[in-house]
Amino acid sequence: MFPRRRYRVAVLGATGAVGSELLKELDKRRFPTSDVRVLCSPGSAGSEVSFGKRKLICQAAVAEQFADVELVFSAAGDEAAKTWLPVAKAAGAVCIDCSDWTRERPDTARVVPELNPERLAHQDGIIGSPNPSAIAAAIAIAPLQSLGEGIESVVVTTLEPASGAGHLGLAELSSQAVSLLNFAPVDVAVHPARLAFNTIPAVGELADSGHSAYERALESDLAALIDADVLATCVRVPVFVGVGLTLTVRMNGPVEATDVTRVLTGAPGLTVTPSSGGGYPMVMDLAEHEGVHIGRVRVDGDVVRIWAVADNLRTCAASNMIHIAELLDSVWTAAEA
Repeated sequence: MFPRRRYRVAVLGATGAVGSELLKELDKRRFPTSDVRVLCSPGSAGSEVSFGKRKLICQAAVAEQFADVELVFSAAGDEAAKTWLPVAKAAGAVCIDCSDWTRERPDTARVVPELNPERLAHQDGIIGSPNPSAIAAAIAIAPLQSLGEGIESVVVTTLEPASGAGHLGLAELSSQAVSLLNFAPVDVAVHPARLAFNTIPAVGELADSGHSAYERALESDLAALIDADVLATCVRVPVFVGVGLTLTVRMNGPVEATDVTRVLTGAPGLTVTPSSGGGYPMVMDLAEHEGVHIGRVRVDGDVVRIWAVADNLRTCAASNMIHIAELLDSVWTAAEA
């Protein structure tokens, strides 16, 4: 029996919220690594991050860091991805990125392993992990495509947590809550308004059209994943981790509630809470849990309404990227056998 192949890995953006979760998942899932390199911006160089029982020192990203790396997990944002992933690819690495930059590359495969693993066959050395809320929404409703003539359109409202704005977003929500409970002044720097005990109907800057780039990214990715028209509204809510979604799915013809329940139950990555029990999944129950959980499934002729929740850092970002790497590992291992 041949020993399992192990990979030299770099995590770009290792000090961020998704980067930290990537390191947890790499260790938890025992992804086969021979070396893990943690990279960051120059301002964060020297920071210490956890990888299992070890502490790793972050180094500023420079071209030499990618010279012998085989896999790059990129969670550092658009500019870092645009700067360093072509460098890593040219050096021979395969890169998995969760930034919007990959969306701008028309030939880049955007992959959710539960839904479109076949797209990995067309990867060009840089693979996109879609918008986190699009991943959750797609996993929740993709099974409905098998009913009748499939899905016509989706209207989705997402309730986005503070962690979507990274560690600084989390810290600001925490400090604001403490200040308000102590009748002290509140500082606002990361979010466009006070988030504690409030909701903000804008995730990211709004264009003159009234749409945000985050909403457009969600619409683009979800439409590509389920092949249907999508309209999205994204709201920042005072929750630390976990995204909630209300999904109104219009089908191309009437469907039966029993058929909807049948195709949703047991679908990959999906857990259904039966409406008959009066229960429903909540964001507070999903932090650090895998998969997308749905409930309050209602069917009215050709319209299906679903409530969904997921851990935005794990299921909708880090785990999706690790699952992509595991698929690549399976393909490469089989090719070498």
